[in-house]
Amino acid sequence: MSHPSDGTDRPGSSSLDQGNVGEQRTSFSDFDISTLKGDAPEAAEGEGSPTVGAAGASNGGQKPQVGSDEWHKVRRDNHKEVERRRRETINEGITELAKIVPGCEKNKGSILARAVQFITQLKENETQNIEKWTLEKMLTEQAIAELSSSCDKLKNECQRAWAECEQWKTAAQKAGVTIDGSDKLPSGEQTE
Repeated sequence: MSHPSDGTDRPGSSSLDQGNVGEQRTSFSDFDISTLKGDAPEAAEGEGSPTVGAAGASNGGQKPQVGSDEWHKVRRDNHKEVERRRRETINEGITELAKIVPGCEKNKGSILARAVQFITQLKENETQNIEKWTLEKMLTEQAIAELSSSCDKLKNECQRAWAECEQWKTAAQKAGVTIDGSDKLPSGEQTE
């Protein structure tokens, strides 16, 4: 397939120039927009190639060619670094568990086993506490309802007794008997 103006092949051919002198692409997926802007010194040679580490720096910042020994070395190094970080994260988590969980030994297996046991125990305790608190709440609400009912009954009884007292007071005043609040009752208590 040829371009009408320059007679060269279209993308997919190895002779297509995308803007940098001497730089050639093999497919559109290899194209990097930063090459048009002039930001990147060199574009990647292959899709999915690993990031350039210390080995790529000797190369002038250019990524190694896909499939080369250097490319495989960079991939191995990157994989080793990822695995090292993963192990560090796991070890830090296990160390934190050992600090939180009581009665842990030093080895990782026993720390994890004790953590599982401790978490299971906490969940069981939580379930028991929820049941206990639910029962206590029901009993408390029942006691409050009973006390409230008793209080209402006593309040009604007091109001009835007060009304009866007022009736006796009125009847006594009509009969000509005066009631002095400072008089002592037979039991020795004073009336209010």
